[in-house]
Amino acid sequence: MSGHNAMRRLEIRYDAYLAGDVGALLAPRAGREIAAALSSEDYVDGRKPDASTLLLPYVIWYRSRLLADPESQTGYQYALDAFFEALAYRPHLVPSEVVDALVRESLASGTAGNQAVLAMCLVDAAVTSAGPGHLPAAIELFRSGLATAEVSDEERLLLTCSCGIAYALQGSRTGDLADLDTAVDILHGVVDRTPAAASSRPRRLTALGNALTFRFDRCGDAAALDRAGEVAQEAVDLEPDEPAGLVNLSGLIWRRYELRRQRSDLDAAIVLAERGLAAATRADDTHRAGALSTLAGTLKSRYLCSGDAADLDRAVAALREAAQRSRRAADPQYPVIASNLAGALALRYGSLRERGDLNAALDAAERSVRAAPGAGPLRRTCLIGLAWVNYLRFRDSGDGGHLDEAITALEAAGPGAPSDALYGPLLNLLRRVRAEPHGDPTDAAGPLPGAFAEVETLLSAQQQRTALTGPAFKP
Repeated sequence: MSGHNAMRRLEIRYDAYLAGDVGALLAPRAGREIAAALSSEDYVDGRKPDASTLLLPYVIWYRSRLLADPESQTGYQYALDAFFEALAYRPHLVPSEVVDALVRESLASGTAGNQAVLAMCLVDAAVTSAGPGHLPAAIELFRSGLATAEVSDEERLLLTCSCGIAYALQGSRTGDLADLDTAVDILHGVVDRTPAAASSRPRRLTALGNALTFRFDRCGDAAALDRAGEVAQEAVDLEPDEPAGLVNLSGLIWRRYELRRQRSDLDAAIVLAERGLAAATRADDTHRAGALSTLAGTLKSRYLCSGDAADLDRAVAALREAAQRSRRAADPQYPVIASNLAGALALRYGSLRERGDLNAALDAAERSVRAAPGAGPLRRTCLIGLAWVNYLRFRDSGDGGHLDEAITALEAAGPGAPSDALYGPLLNLLRRVRAEPHGDPTDAAGPLPGAFAEVETLLSAQQQRTALTGPAFKP
């Protein structure tokens, strides 16, 4: 059977499966078709993610057949390998029922090796998706695997590190401070037990640095930010040309500048971001979008210090490229990159009053909200960005509908650390502006000039702060 024909048959069966015909999977020749599809040129050259997804239902089927038919082992292994590849390439296409069934079977089997492999696949999938995904299941699998005596000391350390990463990712997306504290404790222990010369030390330092950064973003803990900077610097010292390490350190120093306003920190952050972008470009690295986004943030901060329009233009250009790249790659950072693009365009519109910038800012803000998961800090960031853009539209046009849209977005965002102190006054101000006769919001002699100025100051501060989200988690 040719690989092309096998692929086509799998496509037909998969369509039938999606339509509810589970019996379409029970073909006697399915195992040979899977083997042929995996070896086909269509699978190897360009269609690997799609083909992997087509094979997912066979994981469940062959797993159930193994108990009664040992000869099904080969087909099951093919399908299981394809499942793991699909998780890595296209996690958003993996049916939840397939994952749930495998998790249940893995927990029931009590085999630490199987649990570890599946758990690490689920963490890898979470790195390339924006929502909580299957992180609770991954954590349960890690906990179960670590409770057994089947793993060596180094394997136990690897599993513990991955478990810490899962907690950090989960906490960063749900805002649960207990998860972030657990992640920091676990990863501190992992780093302490990792030898200074170990090749895995930079990656584990990066994981700890990211967990500390997420904790700072959640509650404004300056000590966590300082400690994150220390471990990120050590990671860069060990691997000075690693793009992810340079970008992470730049982002941390940039946060420190936003917290303490020392110009030397901003200058250092820009230099590191430039180095990270150059390293990512040389390697044709997937970190390029993150490097562009971090560089744009530092340039926008310098623009706010110096007023040099060239910095803001570079920031907008960098964010446009970063948004394009991250959107094509289904990067979980796309929503916040798009929100940052909206903020930069809105900032430039405030200076140049070019209508195209405001329209583009609205488009980017709406895209960011559509792409963000249904709850958590990331969506809140995007909603605040959308509120800011709609407020600017109201301020410049006097159209009360735009003010209503800004209030609706802000109400949907809800209060959240570290900006709780700003949220209530900001929402109350917007509601007060809506309740009063508007007049001309652009007229300095209008009825509420002080309120408009205060709203603009608060919304800008809220949008700028929430835009400082965590770096892409690339352990």
